[in-house]
Amino acid sequence: MDNGPHALLIEDDPVFRQIVTLSLGKRGYEVLAVESFEAGLDAIAEGSFSFVMTDIFMTGMGGIEGIKVLKEKFPSLPVVAISGGWADLDPDAAIEAAQKIGADAGVKKPISAVDFDAALKQIGRAAPISTLE
Repeated sequence: MDNGPHALLIEDDPVFRQIVTLSLGKRGYEVLAVESFEAGLDAIAEGSFSFVMTDIFMTGMGGIEGIKVLKEKFPSLPVVAISGGWADLDPDAAIEAAQKIGADAGVKKPISAVDFDAALKQIGRAAPISTLE
C-alpha cells in the first residue's frame, strides 16, 4: 500500500466490492478489499488501517460477529457497517443491530454518494475530495 490513508473493505459480493473500492479510491484512500471477515482480521493483524468498512451478512463469520471480535481487539478502529438487509430484516434494522454491538456508522445498499460521505464524516474520515463522478 502507498502513503495515503488506508481502508479495509470486507465484502463478499465481488461487484459491490469493486464499486466501493473505486469509490474509496476516488476519495484518496488506499484500499485493501477482502471477501471474508476472517481474511479481514488477518489483514488487520498485519497492517495499519484508518477504518474498516464491512458488509454485515456474509458466509463464514458474519459482520455482526466480526464487528464484536474487531472491537474487542481494536476498540479505537472505526467501523462502517454496510447492509442491504436479509430475509425479513430490513437494512436499517441490520445497521442498527451492528451499531449496538460496536459499529461507528452504517450505510444501506445500494449506497448513495451522499450516504457514503456521511458515514465517512461520522467516523471522522471525511472524504479527502469533495466531488464524485
